[in-house]
Amino acid sequence: MAYVSEKGLGDLKEKGRKMFLPGVKGRNIYFQRNAFLLGRYALKKKEEDQGQSVVAILFRDCDGTRSSPRSEWDDKRNSIVYGFEKAGLRTGVAMVPKTKSECWLLCAVQEDSYRDCGRFEELSGNDSSEKGAPKKVLQKTLGEEGTSELLRDLIHNGTIDPIRIDMPSFNVFKKDLEEAIRVAMKE
Repeated sequence: MAYVSEKGLGDLKEKGRKMFLPGVKGRNIYFQRNAFLLGRYALKKKEEDQGQSVVAILFRDCDGTRSSPRSEWDDKRNSIVYGFEKAGLRTGVAMVPKTKSECWLLCAVQEDSYRDCGRFEELSGNDSSEKGAPKKVLQKTLGEEGTSELLRDLIHNGTIDPIRIDMPSFNVFKKDLEEAIRVAMKE
């Protein structure tokens, strides 16, 4: 298993040649390029590991606000999928929480766990929002900052059960991940 940070993707871009992705325009080119680079990196790793199966996951929050176009989530997700396709990687997965990953976590840690979770996808993706910023809502719900260590512990002790999270953007991610694993197992 390998992890490539956002900076690491930038380093891959600097090492590579200029990319031309036909049909790529606007602000989503950033996501397409990153997916393309990660896809190429994953294929290179697969080759180096004598064909060992690979699944690449590109994580980006949607970060939408109330003034964002309704299609923003679809546009970001589709741009990542397109980037993986252009790289030739059939097992690339777009992980795009709506609006932020904290929304997915709120589903599990809210007072009435795993119920009516779709409403969290309507929270603002703006971190400076006074009441609706998912990070602030999660911190208030947990009673402390949602550090990676705390969240890891909550998953390990069963407080957060990803199988039970039922939210539109999370369900798309789970379905795409399951399909990528199925394809990878056949390769």
